[in-house]
Amino acid sequence: MFIRNYMLVAPITVGMDDSVAEALEIMDAKKIRQLPVVSGDKLVGMVTEKQILKVSPSPFSSLSVFENRYFLEKLKVSDVMNGFPLALTPDTTIEEAAVYLREHKLGSVPVLDGDRLVGIISITNIFDAMVKCREYDLTGTILVIEAMDRPGLLADVHQLLVNLGVPVKETIYHIKDNKQAKIKLRLATTVGRQLVDSLESMGLTVISD
Repeated sequence: MFIRNYMLVAPITVGMDDSVAEALEIMDAKKIRQLPVVSGDKLVGMVTEKQILKVSPSPFSSLSVFENRYFLEKLKVSDVMNGFPLALTPDTTIEEAAVYLREHKLGSVPVLDGDRLVGIISITNIFDAMVKCREYDLTGTILVIEAMDRPGLLADVHQLLVNLGVPVKETIYHIKDNKQAKIKLRLATTVGRQLVDSLESMGLTVISD
C-alpha cells in the first residue's frame, strides 16, 4: 500500500507573500492546523496554527481586535513558516508513513515528487487506507495463541488450519521483547475442541478462544 493512492491530492496551499491573517482564515474555514507554503508547485515551507499563535499578540495585550487584525495582515507567511518541512514521497508505504508521523508527532505531512508538492497524507488518510485494504470487520471468532518465536511458526499454524478446513479472515503476529510470539487469528468459524487440542499438541498455548 503506497500513500500515492490515499493521499489528498491538490492540497490547499498558501504563498510566502500571503499574509498570516489569510493563512489563519483558511485554517479556520477548513478546520486544519497547517498549510504547505509553495512557490509555483514547489514546496518551500509549512506554516502551522501553533506558529501563528506564537507570534500573535497576547489576548491580554492592549491591542484592539482591529489592531490585532492589522498586525496579522502585515505579517507575511514567510516570516513565520518552517522553511525545512518534513516530507514523504508518493512511494512511501502506508505503514512507513504511520511510523513517520508517530515518531515526529505530526498529524499530517506533505508528499513530494522531487521538490514538487503532489499531495498531503494525514493520520485519518492512513487509518482509512488500512481499514479499506484489509477489508477489516468485526465478524468472526477470535483465537489468540502464544509460543516462543521460531522460523516457520506462523506457516505451521496456517497449515494446521488449512488441514482442519478452518478459514482465516485475519492474522496478526506480534513478537514481545522476550521472543514470545502472540498470534491473533480472526476465524470465519467457531473454535472447536479439535482445533484447540491440535494447536496444543504442537506445543502452542491457546490463551483465548
